[in-house]
Order: sequence, then C-alpha cells, then structure tokens
Amino acid sequence: MSESVAPPAVSARDLSLRYHSANPETRSVAVSGVTFDIAPGEVLAFVGETGSGKSTLAKAVALEADQRADDSPR
Repeated sequence: MSESVAPPAVSARDLSLRYHSANPETRSVAVSGVTFDIAPGEVLAFVGETGSGKSTLAKAVALEADQRADDSPR
C-alpha cells in the first residue's frame, strides 16, 4: 500500500524580492532565489542577521496566502 503525500501548504520556487526605488543606488534585493515547501503541520524557521530579508520573506508569504484566501470561493 502506498502512502499518499499531501501537497505543500506553502510553496515557493526561486522567490526573489526587491525593494522598489526610482534610484538604482537605493534599490536593493531583500530576498534572492529562495525555494522551499512547507507541508501541512510543518514548521519552517528562517534565521539570519538583521536586514537579511527574514521579515520581508514572511510578509510576502503571508500576503500571498491572504490573497489566495480572498480569491477562494465561499
């Protein structure tokens, strides 16, 4: 008997995020090339120095999840 594998609750592939700025000198990459899957019930922690993009990544994932919830049929 084969075990069924649930699809990831959260998935990102080669995710990159950049802070917008009209000035190229102040435009910065916050997250570059991140790939991960989080299974239902699983916990994933991001660890890094101040300014390394942890909060930006968390906000992007939360925003995407919120937008998907808004788009789901009720």
